[in-house]
Amino acid sequence: MLIAEITENNAGINISGDYEDLFALREAISDLAGDKTSYDGYSEVHDVVQKFVFELLHAYRAERDSYKTNFDTPCYKFSVLFPEAFFIADVLNDYMELSDGEEFYINKTAGRSSLVAQKIKERKYLYKSYIKFFQTLIYDAIRKYVGDDMFTEIRGIAERGKELRYRGFCKDWVDIINVRYLNAGCGDAELLNSVRKLAQRDEEYYSKEKAMKEHTKDGNISLFFGILEEIQYPDGWEW
Repeated sequence: MLIAEITENNAGINISGDYEDLFALREAISDLAGDKTSYDGYSEVHDVVQKFVFELLHAYRAERDSYKTNFDTPCYKFSVLFPEAFFIADVLNDYMELSDGEEFYINKTAGRSSLVAQKIKERKYLYKSYIKFFQTLIYDAIRKYVGDDMFTEIRGIAERGKELRYRGFCKDWVDIINVRYLNAGCGDAELLNSVRKLAQRDEEYYSKEKAMKEHTKDGNISLFFGILEEIQYPDGWEW
């Protein structure tokens, strides 16, 4: 069974399961997310999601931590920082919503009648069920860390209708929030602030996004170095 547990130093979540568990989650996410060009405005978000997908892939290939259950079943484990784990769980809502609408990439591809496309269509609701189970595991791990009262506030931030929250999102913001969380000592109050910063784009987010876009457009090195300083992960931090 897929499991999500808090890491020893409260830096994040250990995600583990047997081969079938991790393979099923990777397949569900990959088939709904497509590639970088599948959805307008999601190329940078896709980079973050794909990083997580690669961790799933490396894990069930026994290239990360491994252990055996009491029944000698091989299982595999990897870790994700708390803010990034929330982001992955939350952004998957966008992909599930996109898969239900006209933008679903399978409906637009030249090979939409292929066997692969048909398989994805037929398994879409199974994929969504597995993703929702994964989301529940992430939220429950967060609840166990921050407590019920603070988690109620976090769930209020996470809850939404059918709007697409992360179209056009700047991926560097996830690294910035990860780094801040680590530098702040991985406290529960900082995790609440991290969730706010990821789910609700504020003036600071837009200023950072503007800096990255201007660097990309005009090659403004000073702006780029300013961002680089904020995405440098601290040395020696432990899970």
